Amino acid sequence: MHIYFKRSGGFMGIPLTADLDTTALPAEEADAIEQMLDEVNFFSLPSYPDLGGGSDRFTFELTVVNKETKHTVYFSEQNAPAEIDPLVRQLTLLARRPPESPASDGL
Repeated sequence: MHIYFKRSGGFMGIPLTADLDTTALPAEEADAIEQMLDEVNFFSLPSYPDLGGGSDRFTFELTVVNKETKHTVYFSEQNAPAEIDPLVRQLTLLARRPPESPASDGL
């Protein structure tokens, strides 16, 4: 499963993104993300809900590609369903995680 996550807006306006392949994540982490997607019926969520207004608010773009299915949902922190909060928190943590450095070959 491939996941693209983008958070934009907010007070500082600094975007935060993650481009993830769940097969590259630890199995427990990948399973948790897939379970969260199932719990919110991600592929049934509307793509363009009313984002609402508000200065200094975050907006989110979340695209999930699973086999032959691709779905993108746009939402704001104001109109996000409560059930999606754990997924947003997990993806935000993954987006903040520093990239792994290449394996050292003893140099």
